Amino acid sequence: MKGFAGGNLLSDETSPFGVALTPVQCIHYALSQKGVSSIFVGVKNPQELEESLKYCDATEAEKDYSQTLKNAPKNSYKGQCTYCGHCQPCSSGIDIAMVNKLFDLAHYRMKVPAYLP
Repeated sequence: MKGFAGGNLLSDETSPFGVALTPVQCIHYALSQKGVSSIFVGVKNPQELEESLKYCDATEAEKDYSQTLKNAPKNSYKGQCTYCGHCQPCSSGIDIAMVNKLFDLAHYRMKVPAYLP
């Protein structure tokens, strides 16, 4: 599973629910799925890593995502690819998830100034 949906779940703006979830809530959701015993999360910065490591000592209340989603506006994933691959297979052999990911990365890069050493 993509525990943070490519980082989309961690922001009000990009979450399909209209509200951000915490890394602890995302990790708990993934680990509570049938057949899942571990999760490997990707992080964009040290802060996301620190927040993810809090799962080890989190209380049940901190892990609970139901109250966050209960108050979320009704929304859908329409137009927000999480690169899960559920759209596959493409009859033309296109890796749709990878195309969307590369598009998002290019779009993100245009918003962020290039790193110059």
